[in-house]
Amino acid sequence: MGNLITKEILKVYWNNVYGEVAGQSFYIFSNDISFLSNKFPFELWPSHTEAKNYKLFGDHWVVWVWDVKFSTIPINWLHLVKQTFLFFLENKAILSWCSLDGYFEDPPDLFNPVMADGYYAAITREKEFICHTNIDEEYKGLLESDMLKLKQTLI
Repeated sequence: MGNLITKEILKVYWNNVYGEVAGQSFYIFSNDISFLSNKFPFELWPSHTEAKNYKLFGDHWVVWVWDVKFSTIPINWLHLVKQTFLFFLENKAILSWCSLDGYFEDPPDLFNPVMADGYYAAITREKEFICHTNIDEEYKGLLESDMLKLKQTLI
């Protein structure tokens, strides 16, 4: 990624009025195709944070994506990401992660180690939080070994 600060590259496409805004996408995976992710833990985030979700799915999997529009860049971002992941796990997700736009691949190709640089945070079903960056630091993606660990969760 080349010496970019994490907060400078965390963006989501919000709509055709605002375009790309400061924010991030949370991905929530389940192999239960009836899994529903209709709650976001707004109480954890700064006031006026906005979020919207949509569903990606295949024959044997579903991924809910929550695009989060920052009202302000949270100073306790790393803690908020982890707590948001834990919220999703407590609400029946198998695992959750954050990645930059364009890095999603349908299972079974999900978590391809070649794409590690575009993923920056994740939590396993065992609640192991994986992140090598922080909001005001140089952006660092996950390691290839992290991706292989996440891929094992899908099997």
